[in-house]
Amino acid sequence: LVFSYACEDKLGELPKNEKVDKNTIIDEVTAQTALNGVYYFFAHVNQVDNVTEWLMHSVYPGFLSGFLGYAYGQQLEEMNINSGGFEFAWQQCYQCINAANGVIQSVEALPNELFDENRKEEILGESRFLRAYNHFRLLIYFGQWYDINSEYGVLLRDELSTLSNLSKARSSVADSYAAIVEDLDYAIENAPEVNESYYATRWAAMALKMRVLLSRGAPA
Repeated sequence: LVFSYACEDKLGELPKNEKVDKNTIIDEVTAQTALNGVYYFFAHVNQVDNVTEWLMHSVYPGFLSGFLGYAYGQQLEEMNINSGGFEFAWQQCYQCINAANGVIQSVEALPNELFDENRKEEILGESRFLRAYNHFRLLIYFGQWYDINSEYGVLLRDELSTLSNLSKARSSVADSYAAIVEDLDYAIENAPEVNESYYATRWAAMALKMRVLLSRGAPA
């Protein structure tokens, strides 16, 4: 009898992705908590000692672009050769993108009256900035960002990943830039004008958009 009832209770629980998808974000407070989770992935927090690790945001980009060199011998990344451990940059970016998509999807579905003033749009602006930032990193690291006509762009993710939408082809470079710029334009319009220094603002979105357009290099 004990085993029977225990199994029935367990099998009656919602799957974890169902909880995240529809049941977790229900108002402004829970939306902010979920947004903090996106920043958690953005900061690449080491779950052992709870310390942020900015290696992926500063050191490796410097190696790959030729602006940094290791003082005790050339790193393979300085020659644009993957040393076999760089795939964690891919994982980190998509963790942050997926978390941002969860916030965007859930917050968009909530009534405006659950939020103070324009906080709903600000949360969406911050989330779309973070999604754009990570899509751009993936394009720079793993795509042919320098060729607007190339088919080898980003595997764009614009919705929360589920079993039904997991398989997806990568987008072209032109489509990748278009998606990134669209998110940044939204962030420029809606992200907070003033925020704590470690959170996104519309000014950060403007700066990143300039960087994106410089890489794209198209007259438009």
